This record gives sequence, structure tokens and C-alpha cells, in this order.
Amino acid sequence: GSTLDKETTANYIRRVDIVEDTGETIIKKEMFDDIPHLAIVKVTVLRGNIDIVEVEDVAYKLYASSEASLNTIIAKEDLDVE
Repeated sequence: GSTLDKETTANYIRRVDIVEDTGETIIKKEMFDDIPHLAIVKVTVLRGNIDIVEVEDVAYKLYASSEASLNTIIAKEDLDVE
């Protein structure tokens, strides 16, 4: 939502991509479409699991997850240069 360009109005873009858990992934180029030049971007990777456990005939859902985030500034190339 934040931008370093004073002439650009701040906006918030949220994109989610659910991928198969193989232990690695590549972020698709399309995830960065329409993000302005010099935008502050937060990339978060979340990995988790849910299990159902029965204790004395009562079922409980157990949730476990881990998360890693990276804040960075995106400086996109201007490909419309003549």
C-alpha cells in the first residue's frame, strides 16, 4: 500500500497463490502485475496443516503453521522508453 513515489496514490493490492507443498515454489510473475514503480511490497509464505484428534470421544482440530515474511521495495523497469 505504500509507495516512495510522491505523485502516485497509495493503494493496496493483495494476491494469494495456493501451491502444492513440495518444500519449494517459484512466485509467478503475474503476482506482481499492476504493482507501481517503487512500491513497498510484503511477500509472506505460510505453511500449515490441520489434524483432527479424538480425546474421550470428543474431536478437536489441531492447527499448526509457520510463516516467513519479506518486506522489500519493487523498482520496476520502465519498458516504454523510446
